[in-house]
Amino acid sequence: MVYELYREMGIKLDKDTAIALYVGILTDTGSFRYTNTGSDTHKIVSELMKYKLNIAEIYKNIYGNMTFQEMKLLTGILPEIKLDGHGKIAWIQIKRELLRGKKLSFDLSECVLSFARAIKGIEVAVLFKENPDGKNEIRVNMRSRGKVDVNRIAAFFGGGGHKTASGITLKGSPADIKKKVLAKTKEYL
Repeated sequence: MVYELYREMGIKLDKDTAIALYVGILTDTGSFRYTNTGSDTHKIVSELMKYKLNIAEIYKNIYGNMTFQEMKLLTGILPEIKLDGHGKIAWIQIKRELLRGKKLSFDLSECVLSFARAIKGIEVAVLFKENPDGKNEIRVNMRSRGKVDVNRIAAFFGGGGHKTASGITLKGSPADIKKKVLAKTKEYL
């Protein structure tokens, strides 16, 4: 959309803008593997490539810069993935103590959700992430393989997004929030 807006407004692209647009497209399409990737996406990327983008470097900077401590954090979280809804929902909770005081160089939520969504048979991946600042808030991120419209689930709780990726921030106890969100998610299976 931003690329099309630039074209419509007659704004010339430069290499820095092409990099920014490419990064946005790369991450929003899940490295070109989500259903929102079509021929128009690839045509736009083809135009951006004319600015001699170093795509290997861009990819490394986005997806290949995890520190050893961050990798250990991730490998400590992944064994906690649970299944629900007859194996159709993968969910995980990240407790605030685990994140308190940590500055991460990668998107922990997307990384964890990608692993959860990769489980065979899963329709929905849900991440419950407690606010590390001690507030009584839980960030709920939801990802779907396409059959379940997670935006409808998020909207029920006052959140939003789109059919395959949505989120909500809720106040309350982690146990109550998990119970309510998972129950609503099961209704959509």
